Amino acid sequence: MKNLGMVAIVGLLILMVVGPFLAVSSEGGERDVVQEPKPTEQVIQKRALPTIKPKPVIKTESSRCVSTSYTTAINTYLTNNNANPELLTITRLVVVLSELYDIDPYRPMSIIIHETDFGHSKAFKVNRNVCGLNWTDRQKELLGIKPNIYNLAVEKTIEASVTNLIKLLVAYRNFDTPLVTLNEIQTKYAPNNDPRNGLCGMDNSTWAKNTIHHYNQLAKLYSRK
Repeated sequence: MKNLGMVAIVGLLILMVVGPFLAVSSEGGERDVVQEPKPTEQVIQKRALPTIKPKPVIKTESSRCVSTSYTTAINTYLTNNNANPELLTITRLVVVLSELYDIDPYRPMSIIIHETDFGHSKAFKVNRNVCGLNWTDRQKELLGIKPNIYNLAVEKTIEASVTNLIKLLVAYRNFDTPLVTLNEIQTKYAPNNDPRNGLCGMDNSTWAKNTIHHYNQLAKLYSRK
């Protein structure tokens, strides 16, 4: 019994000495903390905010009919004028890109018809160029292309040439003084004061007249009311 009493007294003394330190540790002192494991890459992806996608353009039956009507009118005009059949392969692209950038599709198509002589020009058949342009540094700048990269007179594909033409028309429209009509576009696209006038059959004086003629002929076949 005396031994048990002595053990109890020693235990009590130890508790009195160590107790305050235990209290400090539990209230605010350092203590071992079990760290949360770092999330895996898969978990991080789940936590990330979803990417906001642009709303898709929903084509209504009416808009589809309009696109088809434009394409049909252009193809009819080209066929009636014995156009190079290869030119008919890009008419749908011209209409689609024009609608995408809110451009009257007859404008770029009228330019293409005039510049390629209904697809029979060497620039179209050999250089895949629908624009009839040697692309000045300023025009390349408007397209976001470094001037010294390559000469766009020889295009990689006909489709690329069409895309560049549409983008150039968009750039003209975004000028402080917008160039939208064919008369307005000529002032930059085919100016009468171009020093190359008269060379190799080049004559910008009739550019507006000819492109507007093609435009009006197309409009007779189909015009959106």
